[in-house]
Amino acid sequence: MGDCNCATVCPTSASCIVIYIHDTGECWCACSKDAVTLEPFDQPAPVRLSDRIDVDMRGADLAELGEFLSRRSEVDLLIPAARAADWVEVKAEGITLGDLVEQAGLVAAPAGPPDASAS
Repeated sequence: MGDCNCATVCPTSASCIVIYIHDTGECWCACSKDAVTLEPFDQPAPVRLSDRIDVDMRGADLAELGEFLSRRSEVDLLIPAARAADWVEVKAEGITLGDLVEQAGLVAAPAGPPDASAS
């Protein structure tokens, strides 16, 4: 994880989400009150549920995590409405994105536009 953690990237933030992507070496972060968001200049390829990550987060709710991850993953993430405001605190190394999604209580759905035949 190196310098890609809440203590280094968002030391004074009450809310922090920091994720290190093993395959690309990218450090994604969102920090409250610091207005800091570090993202690559180029649009990276979406991260797969099987990709290895390190995660350090504190003071974030499930809705914030779901929105943060959904912009970067290969799947759409659904947030259970009854749990949207639940606090999620995770510090783990070498887990998969799918592990984080499951552990946090998010639900993965295939990415893409809604099926027009469903209406």
